[in-house]
Amino acid sequence: MKKYAQKITGTLLTGAILFLTTVGFAQTTPAVGNQVADGIRPLHVEIPEAALTNLAMIVRLTPNEATAQQSGIMRTELQRHDLSAAGYEAVQVRVDFEPGTAFGLHTHPGEEIINVLEGSLEYVIEGEKPVVLKAGEVLFIPAGKYHSAKNVGKVKASELATYIVQKGKPILLLKVETPSSKAKN
Repeated sequence: MKKYAQKITGTLLTGAILFLTTVGFAQTTPAVGNQVADGIRPLHVEIPEAALTNLAMIVRLTPNEATAQQSGIMRTELQRHDLSAAGYEAVQVRVDFEPGTAFGLHTHPGEEIINVLEGSLEYVIEGEKPVVLKAGEVLFIPAGKYHSAKNVGKVKASELATYIVQKGKPILLLKVETPSSKAKN
């Protein structure tokens, strides 16, 4: 398996690297060079190509991180609370879309309830016809259904997304097209 070597000096990836090294998907060794603040050296990290791709997607979707945002789309987590149903939590996120921007096919480990706050958003849910919603309109997305959203207007559009999801799972998973899945289409 081909490996990529990356020098990682920021704290954004620390938890992800710790996880990957713990489960045996990456190896770390101290990097050669000067020490940085507080005597901490950057790590030389070897991560298999597939794990690096998945890590990039997970980091990109981490809530409340400026670097985690897709260009033209801003996700702001507003609140997160445990539910009385064991193992589930409610998460509310405001998602702002610049004109013409889209968020590709993705799914959640639970249900999503959407309230469009402003603008016009087109939603495509797996197995259903596209629907365009305007401010004040709502949409329910069943657990595990792949769906996408696109701002079809000429002004900013925003939604309030409420997730009822399994606690401890990534709140959002992108559908990744592989060369073999593209060949099937």
